Amino acid sequence: MECVELQFWNLRLRNLQYIYEQLREPKVKSMAAVLEKTNSAYYSCFKDIFKNIVISLAEAKNICLYLTPLKKHIQLLEDTDFSECSPLLAPLMHVICLIWYNCKSFDQVKLIIILKQICNLLILELVIFTNNYMYYPGPTAIYYGVELTCDTIS
Repeated sequence: MECVELQFWNLRLRNLQYIYEQLREPKVKSMAAVLEKTNSAYYSCFKDIFKNIVISLAEAKNICLYLTPLKKHIQLLEDTDFSECSPLLAPLMHVICLIWYNCKSFDQVKLIIILKQICNLLILELVIFTNNYMYYPGPTAIYYGVELTCDTIS
């Protein structure tokens, strides 16, 4: 599962850091000082832009801080056989709860979308897992596959 949300926020963070660095350069600082001293109408706009960049940069850093561990857990879930993924679900849900509780700037709707993507990943892994048991003769293999699936999900 590609974590598009994390890619978006990492790119946004890099772009905002680049803009912030540009605004902190001596030439830009001296331009701001001239705008302030001359009581230019552009000074308030410049000040608002700088303030918005600082706020957005802090928001992007916070979101990346909480979304980055999620990528590791999702990758681990993808790389693990479904029959062995049961112990991975609790830490994954813990990370999602930490995002929900601590990262107030992250949109809850987007967190729900991430949860849906994780559920879809689990369903896909489940289908692959149960299809493997369809090739074994007899109801015992199918029963074992269904039982293992129920144990993993619960």
